Amino acid sequence: MKAAFKYLPLLLTVTLYTSTTHAAPTPGHFIIGAEGTFGGDELGATYDNNGNELDELTAGGLIHLYGGYDFLLSNDPYNSLSLRTSFGWHFDSVSADNGEVYFDRYPLNFILHQQFDNIDLGAGFTYHLNPTLDQSDVGQGKIKFDDALGFRIELGFPLNEQTDITLSVTAIDYKIDNSDGLSGNNIGIGLRLGF
Repeated sequence: MKAAFKYLPLLLTVTLYTSTTHAAPTPGHFIIGAEGTFGGDELGATYDNNGNELDELTAGGLIHLYGGYDFLLSNDPYNSLSLRTSFGWHFDSVSADNGEVYFDRYPLNFILHQQFDNIDLGAGFTYHLNPTLDQSDVGQGKIKFDDALGFRIELGFPLNEQTDITLSVTAIDYKIDNSDGLSGNNIGIGLRLGF
């Protein structure tokens, strides 16, 4: 699954050729995005014959794909305020000779964004639906965590009118009933397209 990172440069290349003409303000626009994420507690790992770690499964990694809508609350195109809502799929996996282990969840984000001339700053809530550690391939079954509420900060740096390079920080814990929390805290780097 980690080979999916090879598609991020392709996405960047395509978006660099997007038109940069300035459009009139609208009530909002659709967004799609992808980010690579890093962090969170370790859920599993693979090792070579010498005991060296080859790959790691974490509660904060690895790929987050999403789509949504940016509701414009202010009409100033150079200093606008918007409510950005998105729904996505966040997943990580590790493979070994005896099978593959997955951790995935479905983030629903509500982020209030302030757009300045050359930066987009946002903060809000993220609600992760159905966090699941799937170890069925290695005979350990599935572990389903409770839905989780967290906090998210986003920064966007425009490449052109339609495309941003994004940085994000998410703070969230996954629990089962009243168990100790499993940290899903992560930092993300990616691309976001508006259309």
